Amino acid sequence: MAAMENDVFFDALQKHCKIIESALMSKCNMNNQVREDARQALGSHCKPKRSYANVVASSGVTENKGKSSDYCVVVDSDNCSSEDVKKIIKAKINPAESKLGVCDLKNIRGNKLLVKCVSENDRDRLLTEIQEKSPELKASVPKRRNPAIIVKNVPNEVKNEDLLKVITEQNPEIAVDDEIIRQCRVRFTLKTFQHTRHVVIETHPTVRKSILRQTRLKIIWSACDVDDFLIINRCFNCLGYNHRADECNNALACFHCSGEHKGQDCPNRDAAACTNCIRFNHKTKNIHKKVNVNHKPFSECCSCHIFMKKNTHSRINYD
Repeated sequence: MAAMENDVFFDALQKHCKIIESALMSKCNMNNQVREDARQALGSHCKPKRSYANVVASSGVTENKGKSSDYCVVVDSDNCSSEDVKKIIKAKINPAESKLGVCDLKNIRGNKLLVKCVSENDRDRLLTEIQEKSPELKASVPKRRNPAIIVKNVPNEVKNEDLLKVITEQNPEIAVDDEIIRQCRVRFTLKTFQHTRHVVIETHPTVRKSILRQTRLKIIWSACDVDDFLIINRCFNCLGYNHRADECNNALACFHCSGEHKGQDCPNRDAAACTNCIRFNHKTKNIHKKVNVNHKPFSECCSCHIFMKKNTHSRINYD
């Protein structure tokens, strides 16, 4: 009896080992393919820089036109994973019967599920259906982020913790109440010079509009230029998006040639091969949707970067 149980145990263990081995091989094969694609890209001639309109029109990474990304519902439940939430929704709600337009269900952080709908009407009706048929679930419309601005050449003698106070006291034309000001915060210093620095500030939409109307901010003995700033979550390990380097589980990618080494150690710094566009092309079956890869990651002509900018922009409250 004991021998039979051991056989069953080892059979199960062997099966799981094969599954893990298969997953590792698949990951390895994809990394090898990405490296091969990068080598091919470096061997080809660079295409001329295209305009923003041409990139958006012709690339498979299409411009976000404010459709499904604007009509989302976030769903979660206590002590449930994203997959559990998805199973509950699919068991209790039938889009065909309810005539709902749902285009995607995506697991997101915090054991939550993001449901993308086709229209605002679909989104509102889905919220009602979830509340009526699945009261154990918590559904809400995702809150848009506050916008950010960049304040250029801020005097270094004004510390970040004092900057908002100096701005509000020296610029009374920014007429907003204290509650709105409390929603503003200094996010980070973008670039530092000998006597000044560029500072990124997250602001309330009302504050942003008021500041941009002034075009400049008075900060002690300086008048600092201001402009909109888009904060995009980027990884400087794999050069991908939507995570930071300290959270990255992907292979290291070079900023120049897409090889698995740091940009500062690259033997071919004149190279131009975007690892994000190479990955996109590798995953895209349709040859007509493949994009140009002969540029640096995060460059203004990069199709993936253009898509991420539009996607991030659509999630910010500018009203």
